[in-house]
Amino acid sequence: MITQGLSRRKVILATAGTMLALLLAALDQTIVGTAIPRIVADLNGLDRLAWVTTAYLVTSTTMTPIAGKLGDLFGRKPFLLAGMIGFVVASAFCGLSQNMTELIVFRGIQGIFGGVLFATVFTVIGDLFPPENRAGAGSSRSTSRSASSPWPLCWQVFPTFGRRLRGATSISGAR
Repeated sequence: MITQGLSRRKVILATAGTMLALLLAALDQTIVGTAIPRIVADLNGLDRLAWVTTAYLVTSTTMTPIAGKLGDLFGRKPFLLAGMIGFVVASAFCGLSQNMTELIVFRGIQGIFGGVLFATVFTVIGDLFPPENRAGAGSSRSTSRSASSPWPLCWQVFPTFGRRLRGATSISGAR
């Protein structure tokens, strides 16, 4: 546990930063999950639709335990930073894909960094809080605050707005 000797403010900042890193990957998965049919249609690759998702899932699942062990050996901070930077760069390359093969390869690369990101985020939270505080911070507080959270609203508004926006623009037309 690394919170010994850290002020409450530093623990809060570390937790917020870690949560934002997790939000990065979770938001990407939400966006891609909604937009993938349109993206695949624009790239004329309906026959390889499953490969886009499979490439991400296989590489992230494979990389998660590897990143966890490497984080134990060499420290978490470099892996968290590399995971975030690599994930964003791979996301940009996914957006620049001109055909399905490129998209599949870039989603695989993105999955590698997504696996690093997920493994590191959860181990950092484990390092920040002692076991007796982890469950309380994650469940009871989040349950009591879920009604005031912006997430339920976002889950309803953004998919609806996204469908209307998607009808007005084309993924390939934005290039």
